[in-house]
Amino acid sequence: MSLAPGRTGTLSLYRALLRVAKNMPTEERRVLLTKRTRQEFRRNKDLVDPAEVQEALALGEVQLENFSRIQKHLSTIQRQPSIIPVALPERTRQQEWVSDEDRAAARDALRQSARLHLATIGGKELSK
Repeated sequence: MSLAPGRTGTLSLYRALLRVAKNMPTEERRVLLTKRTRQEFRRNKDLVDPAEVQEALALGEVQLENFSRIQKHLSTIQRQPSIIPVALPERTRQQEWVSDEDRAAARDALRQSARLHLATIGGKELSK
């Protein structure tokens, strides 16, 4: 999408960036991208040199493309159930440090979870 350096092209880019931010799958990303977009446009609002304006618009177009790809990727990941719940050993509140046995049990549970996940998507099992 090549934009003209005029007001219409700039507003179109701004709206497109805000639309992509609005469609991010997590609230944290929506807030971050909205805030970042507004900051960048406010920072560049006083540009008068046509070359600088064109450069800022080109950077905005690249960011729009990147944000769109990120949004699509994160939405796809969010729709796919990729985490399999695994029962980890119970700990009492009095335990402050993780013992080596707990650490090994958690590592084994994680490997088992990864193997199950790979088996469900048709991948190869992890080596021990």
